[in-house]
Amino acid sequence: PAVKLANAIVLGALKLKASDIHIEPGEKNARVRYRVDGRLRQIMTPPKSILPALTSRLKILASLDIAERHKPQDGKFRIRFQGRNIDFRLSILPVVGGEKSVIRILDTGSMAMKLETMGYEPKAYQDIKAAIDSPYGMLLVTGPTGSGKSTTLASMINHINESYPYHILTVEDPVEFFHPSKKSLVN
Repeated sequence: PAVKLANAIVLGALKLKASDIHIEPGEKNARVRYRVDGRLRQIMTPPKSILPALTSRLKILASLDIAERHKPQDGKFRIRFQGRNIDFRLSILPVVGGEKSVIRILDTGSMAMKLETMGYEPKAYQDIKAAIDSPYGMLLVTGPTGSGKSTTLASMINHINESYPYHILTVEDPVEFFHPSKKSLVN
């Protein structure tokens, strides 16, 4: 049952184009929520008794220690869905009543990775291009979960990588996008 439930939760999130899955213990039931368009939506409330098996299944997918229940753990896994690879980042946190799981969905195959195809207003696009074409300076990209920060930065790296003969090095924790010629300090 835990394997089927894990599969149903993950596939349901992909179908709704969720950016995150939150699974947390309650008093009598667990709570499963998806973040869709920046908002958390409750999807189901399975019995709390299945939560340890469900969490163990997720840990197995992410190559984490299923026996460790008192320390936070982070891992990742990948599945193939509709002909493309989908990456998942799993964070497990011990909380009152069990363990909370948060799964970040990184669907790089469905994202526009070229600056010109990302839908920026003309002025914003010109400002972004001017910033990344500048030989010095700093550009801050901020916003809530799922707003496109990582996609924006990845598209900027692609632009620089295609346009200039620079060596590009990023410092990320965790690394979300892998570029063929990009090297990351933190992995």
